[in-house]
Amino acid sequence: MAAAGYAPSRRTLFLWEGVTNYLRADAVDSTLRWCARAPAGSRVVFTYVHADVLSQPAKYAGTEQLFATLAAAGEPWTFGLDPAKLAEFLRGRGLELERDLGAVEYRRLAYGERSTGMRGYEFYRIAVARVA
Repeated sequence: MAAAGYAPSRRTLFLWEGVTNYLRADAVDSTLRWCARAPAGSRVVFTYVHADVLSQPAKYAGTEQLFATLAAAGEPWTFGLDPAKLAEFLRGRGLELERDLGAVEYRRLAYGERSTGMRGYEFYRIAVARVA
């Protein structure tokens, strides 16, 4: 990171998109703990999948085909979080949850009224955590 210009003494915005669901729990844990070492006020914006999509994929439309495609590519999903437990999970890693948005909510923020009727991966979520 230093070679890329990262300055560990400066407040930082970490953008971690589309990664957590491919990692093992220990990799997610160590990455978030590393981010939490940044100066107070730093933030981590990351996406994650609802843990239910891994344990109950039939609950979500389109997951059968998605999981087949991921398996064929040799890239299965291995990690998800329960949104109801996200704040506690992050606190245990030195971060405070600021915001957690589901697909309907983030589409509404991005597209406004045009988001009405949009459908997609309803199990995908975006979280914002702050270094205290």
